[in-house]
Amino acid sequence: MEPQLIRINIFDKNNTFNYTNDNIYSILDSRPAIDVHKVDFGYNKDNLILNNLTIKIPKGRIFGLLGTSGCGKTTLLRLVLGRLQPKSGIIKVFGIRPSSSKSNIPGKGVGYMPQETALFSEFTITEMLYYFGILYDMDLSKIKERINHLKDLLNLPQKDRLIGQLSGGQQRLVSMAVTMFHKPPLLILDEPTVGVDSILRCRIWEYLEDMCQTDGTTVVITTHYLEEATNASNIAYIQSGTLLIQSKPRELLNTYECLTLEETFLKISIEKKQNKRPIDRSPKHLNESIGVSRNIQNLCPKHKKVIDWKHIKALLWRSQIRITRNPIILLMLLMLPVIQITLFCICTGSRPQDIPIAVHKPDIDNHLSHEFLQYIDRNVIREDYYKDKDIAINSVINGKSYFALLFPQNFSNSLEARIHNPYELSDEEIADSQVKVYADMTYSAVSPLIYHSFLESSQKFLNQYMLSLGYNPRAVSLPFTIEKPIYGQMDSTLYEFTAPGVIIATIHVTTMLFSSLLIVIERKDGHLDRGLVAGLNSSEILISHIIMIFLCVIAKCFLLMFFSFILFDIPLKGSVWDAFALITLQGLQGMSFGLLISVMNTEESIALILVFSIVFPMWFISAVFWPIEAIPKYLHIISYMTPLTLPIDALRSILLRNWSAFDDNVLYGYITSLAYILVLLFLSFVMFRKSCSN
Repeated sequence: MEPQLIRINIFDKNNTFNYTNDNIYSILDSRPAIDVHKVDFGYNKDNLILNNLTIKIPKGRIFGLLGTSGCGKTTLLRLVLGRLQPKSGIIKVFGIRPSSSKSNIPGKGVGYMPQETALFSEFTITEMLYYFGILYDMDLSKIKERINHLKDLLNLPQKDRLIGQLSGGQQRLVSMAVTMFHKPPLLILDEPTVGVDSILRCRIWEYLEDMCQTDGTTVVITTHYLEEATNASNIAYIQSGTLLIQSKPRELLNTYECLTLEETFLKISIEKKQNKRPIDRSPKHLNESIGVSRNIQNLCPKHKKVIDWKHIKALLWRSQIRITRNPIILLMLLMLPVIQITLFCICTGSRPQDIPIAVHKPDIDNHLSHEFLQYIDRNVIREDYYKDKDIAINSVINGKSYFALLFPQNFSNSLEARIHNPYELSDEEIADSQVKVYADMTYSAVSPLIYHSFLESSQKFLNQYMLSLGYNPRAVSLPFTIEKPIYGQMDSTLYEFTAPGVIIATIHVTTMLFSSLLIVIERKDGHLDRGLVAGLNSSEILISHIIMIFLCVIAKCFLLMFFSFILFDIPLKGSVWDAFALITLQGLQGMSFGLLISVMNTEESIALILVFSIVFPMWFISAVFWPIEAIPKYLHIISYMTPLTLPIDALRSILLRNWSAFDDNVLYGYITSLAYILVLLFLSFVMFRKSCSN
């Protein structure tokens, strides 16, 4: 069999040489494991975190990276992991630039333990290790073997214990087990022994040394325990982003005649400030590398997949476990839209009832006033009778009644005269034939309803009275006829008009709210960074979230439609599938808004503020609760450009007019929804990829 030819950059970017698998290891062995050469890095030009930093880390050894908090240690580790890119200078790991197409760093070529545990509290220990085993593309048998081995080695608790039930020290042990689970050629441990007892700390160091001797693993470790660093074969001390010194721990102690490393670094720092002697920062002892790791081939991948569906499957499995083991979150995720639509239907779905009005009738025989009151709709109105007209008016003034009806003393006689002899009526008789109404019109949702009810009662009374006199009742009717409505019913309410907007707004905002926190929380808990170092990419993470949210949106839509159209009988004249498709698209549109907000922010509070800053203005300008014709004309263009206006009008046409997806209004709703989804998801992918690469 012919040896496989591998093309690798040995000296510089302009010289490329060809080697086979048989001699690639000898070539790589001649180089340091990590070569940091004149690296500058900072988030702005005026404030460099790392300044002209050069460090060479030998292979197959434990290397201690020391320094005070804020000196740049973690930043350097992120550069080595390929999570950040230097502003200038070169970083190579086993001769290959991290995050390049030829490197498996980030990926299974490295094991990384961050300062925070970055574990999922809902997982068991076994599930945690199995999840990362899938990310590292390990076989199931190998995963089981490593789980049993690391449980005994690190003295882990029972494998079915939840991470959230472990102590801080136990969680750090699980985090370390995840780091070394796939036996990578390079381990990077950021403060690994914090919170671990001294006996177990010694055991960890012994195991790390054994990994170096047996497997040729290179270990880079940062620690606050300076004396612990004496166990490292080589250490470097960073101060203010520059290398203070790099050497063997024992040689440093002997050279500076100190008993502890802390005393040694203090003396070196003082000498640097006083410039008593030049400090030789050049790395030494690189020729003492034990040898190249047996897993070095992991650093030269055959082909990097743009999308690895095994990773997406693992991410979906992770989301399924986290959601199902948080029943409150699952319940709120599915039931919040149902709760909102239930409250809307219960509180706004019925006409007002038992509305109090004050009625004053004279004591003398006034038979027509009595007949008039017989036609009042008592399902809506409740009469309270008063003997004194001033008291009746005061009941409105005091807020006890909405309306006061005052019948004149000669109401019956004057009304009869008005009907029989309209040509000889005096102004006084006309006034006495009219019922005086004193109204409180401040309650706009109630007062127009009462007024409309009075008009209907008056028309019914007059029709019956004209019939009793032998006249045609149409003589006193309004001079136009309202035929059967083409759409809707004569007794349609604002509730039916508002329901489509409430349904759309509910599914949109609840999904948007949930989605806006996904990446933010993952980033804040360290899960995002650890996953990216393990080989995930931004597209895989977003795709898994989109699939998971899509399934949740489907479930929410079924529940929302069941409660809306079956339990509460909101009118549905059109196709249920047209309505379902449009409501689902609005849920996905809310998801797209939420994901874009989530990838843009690092704090939950800012994400939530952005959500509500978008939602509330959008509700009002999108005519969720009120017709768009009531919005000023200069805002109409803005209203139609919002993501809710046309979909709400489309759903209203489906529910109340029996229009289909082929009618213009409905089609525009679909097109608007799809356009927003595609644009927002495109921006989310671009911005998330950029933030992950930075």
